[in-house]
Amino acid sequence: MTQVHYVKDAVAARRRRLIDTDGSPNFLHTFSTISASGSESVVLQKDFPASRRYEPLTSCLLTNNSAADLDLHINGRPFGFIPAGVITSITDQAIWSIKLVNNDSVSAANPLVRANFSSPPMGADMAARRAV
Repeated sequence: MTQVHYVKDAVAARRRRLIDTDGSPNFLHTFSTISASGSESVVLQKDFPASRRYEPLTSCLLTNNSAADLDLHINGRPFGFIPAGVITSITDQAIWSIKLVNNDSVSAANPLVRANFSSPPMGADMAARRAV
């Protein structure tokens, strides 16, 4: 292993420890108006370039204050249903992209639907899992 590789590995290990203790910043996305039978996607690498150093983000807080019921797809796969007027928390799930699909007959108005992405600091349970 060359000295350059050693330095890169040391920097990567230091960054991982910093993320484990402090977590990542919050990346907030406010969805534009999603028309009836419409959809909107968020690709974290494209929409939040700064999130690349914290990948994968493992937490998402979705707020749906609109009158529309939405379907949620995470990483291209159907994940769940978000009823109107509900705040949903997703944790311990690697998130690279999400897509909200409006299958309702009303529009989900801007700025009533928001997603807040982050990687929380490592808790005692994750520290115990890594120690095993």
